[in-house]
Order: sequence, then structure tokens, then C-alpha cells
Amino acid sequence: MKHERKFSLKKALVCLLLLALVPISALADFAATVKSSTMRVYSTNNTGWVYYLGSLKKGTRVTVTAVKGNWCKITYKGRKGFAQVKDLQKVSTYTKWNGFTKRQAKVYTTASTGSKVVDVLTADYPLTIIGVKGSFYEITNTNGKGHGYVLKDCISKTKVNRFKIADSVKGTYNSKGSSTTVPAAVKSTQSYLARSMSKTKYADYIIYAAQSRLGCAYSKSPNNTTTFSNPSFVRSCFASLGYSVPANTQTIGHKGSYAYISRKSLKRGDIVCFENDSEDSKVVDHVGIYLGKNYFIHVSPSAKMVVVSSMASGYYNKAFC
Repeated sequence: MKHERKFSLKKALVCLLLLALVPISALADFAATVKSSTMRVYSTNNTGWVYYLGSLKKGTRVTVTAVKGNWCKITYKGRKGFAQVKDLQKVSTYTKWNGFTKRQAKVYTTASTGSKVVDVLTADYPLTIIGVKGSFYEITNTNGKGHGYVLKDCISKTKVNRFKIADSVKGTYNSKGSSTTVPAAVKSTQSYLARSMSKTKYADYIIYAAQSRLGCAYSKSPNNTTTFSNPSFVRSCFASLGYSVPANTQTIGHKGSYAYISRKSLKRGDIVCFENDSEDSKVVDHVGIYLGKNYFIHVSPSAKMVVVSSMASGYYNKAFC
């Protein structure tokens, strides 16, 4: 202990105070750490200076032997005293483990659905579970930052892999300007998302959803799970985050409340539009999702599957509108 004054008083005074040190709670002893910058320790549950014994630094570990109201009875290196509850944090005996959200999950400030929602997580969000309280897990990010409570039935020890599509239903394609391989410079690794994350990561999440569909077949009657039409592909990728995109290319390209931007202003996640049919001049008939560095991902009717193509030169450079 750091002493502002000695941690013991005259024997006569201590003898008198021992009468007050009766059990004040039936709780079993538990470990706690000092969370305040400095915690004052008293010989009884009174802040009078005559009862002041000394202080303990933040992070010091003590044993709490009883609790009553705002006070707790503690021991430290064989010495006894009283401290205020607000200055201590209980050391959890819960064995921490890592898990993932199974679906969208709300993060609450306390173990109650009536408390404030501080974040919303998508499926596959990695978490560290540090405690349990009723029907809730107490959670933090895997880096130890952040804190909250999530309903137990939203968390699993194994990853759902929300965007996993069996390789057996995918094809491969590689030709000049198009491929089922994503260039490393524009590949996304954002397989999960929190509402509190940046808008850049929102775009990366949509791109991750799009990447998972690479090689999936083109279909005029898509099931939008393993087969897609050109507009349904874009629509399904944005729907993975709850965004609504029109069901056909012309509506995507010509109607709705959109911000039309120049080619040089394109950013990851933007919808890019093309005019492939010379007979329908200036009518959008093909769409995709921009990946950056002149690459975009789309359903190619000629490749008959989802591919990544370049807009830097060639056909899609000329067709871009």
C-alpha cells in the first residue's frame, strides 16, 4: 500500500473498531481490483479522517469479504479495512472464450433488452465472451476494447460463414479483361460489420458479399442464392446489408434517388452502369459493383457467371456510361 499515513492506528482504537467488523453480507469472498486512480481505505464504513488508514493504487488486487450498501470490507496482505464499492471492480472467475454472432445481434449497455443499444453487429462478428448474466453474455471485442451484453442465442462458438457458397456450384473463368480471381489490390476481407464502423467498411462488406458469388452461374431465372441475373446480383449484394436496389437494370440506371458521379470520382462499392446494346443508345442495360483501380464485379452473360472485369480498356471501357 501507498501510505498517506500509516495503515494502522493505536491498539486501543483498533480494539474498539473491531466491534464494528462483524459480517455485513453472506456473500462468499471474491477478488477485486482498484479501478479508481487512488482508493482510500478506512478502519470502518465511515469517511472521517480519524478512521482513515491509507490508500491503494489503481489495479491493486484485494479480497472483498463482505458488502453492504456503498461499502465493502476488504483484506490486503493480511490487513483489514473498509473501502467504497464504487472504487472497486470484481475480478471475474468466468473462463473467457471466443465466439461469433450467429445473426444480427444488438449490443446492450446492461443485461436487459430495455437498456440502451450501443451497437448492432452482423453475423460472423468475432467476440470475446467474458461473463454471463441470465440470458445474456457479457462481451468485448477480441482486442479487449468495447463492452456490452448480447443475448446468448445470438452467439456461437463456431463461425456461421454467412457468405459461404459451395465450390461445387461455381465455375472458373479467365480471359482477356475478365476473371473469377479478384486482384489482391481490390480484394475485401470485411466478412462482418458493426453499425458503429466507418462507411468505407460498409462498402467493403458489400464487396465481400459480391466476392463470395464469384463463379456462380448466370441465369435468366435466378434463384439469387447460387444463380443470378445481372441486376439480381447487384440487388442481392446490397440486400446483405439491408439496402434496397431496384430489380432491373434500366430502373437502377435511370430512376430513383441516386447521386450521379463522374468516372474519376468512383469509389469502392459504387454501382457502375453500362450501355451494351447499340440499338438502345444511352439506355443502361448492364450494371456492376465498382471495386477500385478500374475493376468491377458483375454477372457476365458471355462468361455465363459472376466475374471481375477491367474498365481500363477494351469493351467495358467503351460501354461505360
